[in-house]
Amino acid sequence: MKRKIGNRILLFLTGLLLATWLGTRVAVIYLVFWLGLAVLAGIYYSLLPGSLPCSLEIPGTCNKGDKVTGFLHVVQEGRLPIFHGEAQVLIKSLTYGQEEEVSLDIMLMGGEEGISAFDLKTPWFGMMEIDLEYAEIYGLFGLGKKRILSSVRKYLMVLPDTREMRLEIPSLFHPDPEGQEIREGTLGYDPGIYMGVRPYQEGDPIKNIHWKMTGKTGEIMVRELGIPVGREPRLYLHTGFPSLDPPAIDQVMEDYISLSMAVSARGQSHILCWKNRAGEPVEYRVEVPGRLEETLEPLYHIRFWLDPVKKRDTRIYYMSHDRKTVYGYYHSEDQDSLLPANLPEDAGFAVF
Repeated sequence: MKRKIGNRILLFLTGLLLATWLGTRVAVIYLVFWLGLAVLAGIYYSLLPGSLPCSLEIPGTCNKGDKVTGFLHVVQEGRLPIFHGEAQVLIKSLTYGQEEEVSLDIMLMGGEEGISAFDLKTPWFGMMEIDLEYAEIYGLFGLGKKRILSSVRKYLMVLPDTREMRLEIPSLFHPDPEGQEIREGTLGYDPGIYMGVRPYQEGDPIKNIHWKMTGKTGEIMVRELGIPVGREPRLYLHTGFPSLDPPAIDQVMEDYISLSMAVSARGQSHILCWKNRAGEPVEYRVEVPGRLEETLEPLYHIRFWLDPVKKRDTRIYYMSHDRKTVYGYYHSEDQDSLLPANLPEDAGFAVF
């Protein structure tokens, strides 16, 4: 905008020099003409609205790699045409810290709604923040400006790719002594102490078998208790990376979510946990059966950071609640595996 104003000033001065060279009368007519334009521009600027309804139209979610288009809507409810304006949109990836600015032109006739489109690139999983930082309209010849809106924000969740994992998952579920005592102290059948049924897993007490559902399904089913009867295994994600490379982070997140889905498919609730560099440890319980969107939501708030340790065997750990038994997740040549491993000392979360 400043460049356009500078060009107009240069045009005015060039014309004035030319008019002066042609004669005094021509120069006077030239100045009167420009004075009239200045008065007209002043009247036009005074009639410009101080605000206009503005909104961003962005889908809430999309699949990775989808072509996503956002729209800026601006409505001129009055009759005065808007010859020129500009909006600044900041597109930021909260997952990877990347930013991109987009400038959109605004031009409206009276009583009209204007729509400007912009594209969003979605090559990687994560949360994108789209900010309409400001929208401005300008007077004639760029003389004067009015800010009609500032700070409108939308979010776009880019869903990850996931895959089916075929691997041996050790059972790391351990009974909780307090929950076991409550359960054994309950006489008779009380549907309030359990939240559903699930397939039998190795280590489940025989007394928890739901015989009626077992007879109907032909598969041994057990009651999933709603009180704290057990301590679930954890999936720990180390969020430090030697470089914040989007493809590498995206691949680890695909592995992490796919492994969580594989554990869920066995009918086992578990805990997702990680520790941001400067934040408190985070733990999130994944219920069984759980919906993918509910599992993903907290993962969009992970903040990856630069890890001074350049090499790690793995960044995903499957372990018992007390961390005494730990497996590292490994992937090579289209094969997934869980192998005994040591949890890094900087995991930093508490054991309850």
